[in-house]
Formats: sequence, C-alpha cells, structure tokens
Amino acid sequence: MADLLFFKDNSKKDITDHLERECAALKTIANRTVKDLLSGNDNLLVYSNNDNDKIEDQVVFNINSDNTLSTTNLVGFIGINDVKINIGSRFSEELGKQYFIQYMLQKIHKLNLFDYRTSHDNINIWEQLLYLIFPVFLKRAYHQGMFKIYQKRRYNDSNVKGWIEIPRHIRENLPFTGNIAYLNKEFSCNNRVTQLIRHTIEFISSKGYSGVYSNDYIARIALLAIKSVTPDYNISDRYKTILQNRVRVNHPFFTEYEPLRKLCLQILNNDGLSFNNNLNKVYGLLIDASWLWEEYLNTVLYNLGFIHPENKTGKNKLKLFAKSQDIYPDFYNHRFS
Repeated sequence: MADLLFFKDNSKKDITDHLERECAALKTIANRTVKDLLSGNDNLLVYSNNDNDKIEDQVVFNINSDNTLSTTNLVGFIGINDVKINIGSRFSEELGKQYFIQYMLQKIHKLNLFDYRTSHDNINIWEQLLYLIFPVFLKRAYHQGMFKIYQKRRYNDSNVKGWIEIPRHIRENLPFTGNIAYLNKEFSCNNRVTQLIRHTIEFISSKGYSGVYSNDYIARIALLAIKSVTPDYNISDRYKTILQNRVRVNHPFFTEYEPLRKLCLQILNNDGLSFNNNLNKVYGLLIDASWLWEEYLNTVLYNLGFIHPENKTGKNKLKLFAKSQDIYPDFYNHRFS
C-alpha cells in the first residue's frame, strides 16, 4: 500500500514520527536541486512557462539535522517507489485539495472554468493539472514545427522506390501480377511521437477535459494539425505507442518535443503519477508557486495598466536613480511614479 504524505509550501514540519521507509524516501529527494533530480528520472516533470525561470536551481525541500523538513516555493507531487509526497499551497485549508492552484492555472491560460469537471479526489487533483498544462507544452512544440523523422514504410505496388523484400514479394505476389513488395524510408510527420500526442489528445477528451483548448486559438490549431497528420490513429494501438515512446527525443531542432513526450506518457499512464515499474526512480510534477502567484496577479493587474518586471530575464526592469542598480518590483504603474 502506498504512503501518501502531505506538506505545505514554505513551511516546516517535524518528520521524526514518520515510518522508516518514508524517511528514507524523503532523504533521497531532500537537499537536492531539481536539476539533479531530473538527471536519470524521466518521469519527473517540471512545469514552467519560461525557460529563464531557473526552477531547476531550486530544491524541493530540505531536511535539517533536527529532523525538521522545510519546504520551498515548489508545489506539486513527487515520489519514489510507493512513497508519494504531496506539497500543496499553504493557502489551502485542506492539504489534499488544491483548488487555488488549479484556479490560478486556469486564469493564466484563460481556461473556461465550466468546460470540465473538478475532482474531489485528493490524488487526482495533480492529474487534472497535467491536463491543464498539456496545451502549453503542445503549443511550445508546435511553434518549432511538426515533428518529422524517417519512417520505414512497406508497399506492394508497381511504383518501386527503395529496397525490394524478396521473401515478402514471393509470399504475396505469386503468381506475379505486376506488383512488387518493397521497403522505403520516408521523412514523415506520422510517427511514434505525433501518434503519442494524438493518443493523449483523445485520452484527455475522453476524460471530459476537451475544454482546455476552447479559449486558445494556437492550441486548437496545433490540435487540428496533429489530427491531420495521424489519420491512421487507432485507440487499440495505445499500449504499443507508449512502449515505442520510452525512447527520448534527442533531436537538435525539435527540443520542445521531449518535455511534451514526457508529459504525454504521464497523462496516459493514468495512475495518479505513479510509476511503480521504475524502482528507485523519482517521479512527479513540480510547479513554482511564487511564479504562479505573480503570473496570476499579472492577469488581474494587466488591464489596470500595471507592468510585471521579470527579474530572471531582465524584462521591464527599472532604475531607482539614473545610474543606480536595476530594481524589479513585483508590479508598477507609471501613473503612480
């Protein structure tokens, strides 16, 4: 039976009374940066809306010498083997129900609150967040173009292009009628990665979350493009497609398809972010709550003329005096300067 532990962000908690296996799992993750945890753990997913957020430099939590666990700005779900750690917002009264985080994500990405169901399950709330961030990852990948790789295609006709498969030709074309069995290598958009994305799209729709695309024009265009290049999609091929995509996407140009691949596998796993078949591997979903809060405030204050500086990218910076150091207030408005 899995152990489910609950913590709040930016808080401290004594873990002395926890079971030995729980403490062992906590110490495996503690005091390590996200970048370190990501190394060798393909089932750990980090959500950020900006490559410069530097979330990978943060730690999930620290364990001090007095057995006190101190959480940071990171929230989400992380675990190893059967120990699952749920880190929620300190503003939520019930530890297992993170409606405030879900609401902020909905506001940032302009999702319709009434387009999909809200779960009352303590674990499934993080599964829902995977559905919410899927359009973001899909758009990032689509901006790089449709993913293409060489595919082996088998044909049996008179337009020979490629390698003739003599055993198959003898098996299928005797007596000879003019067709030749051959194998060709084609640069195609219909491949294991786009098929995986298509299966994820259909899976999310089957769960009643198709509304995550409704208010985002680019996400809808990307969705239609994926559907157009995968006309042979078949739900019965889902398990085979998942197995084919255990291999990383190591393409020098289509870099955004690797995080999308990882997200698709987590969604299709459909087991509360559990990956028990990967022993001693860290898995889960992490979000920077401080970044999420600022982005949420930005959606509220933007229409009032407020500007949101980004201290990690240097965008919209200010100077207190002409030659002074750069400053980054959370928000400012020139009307009040």
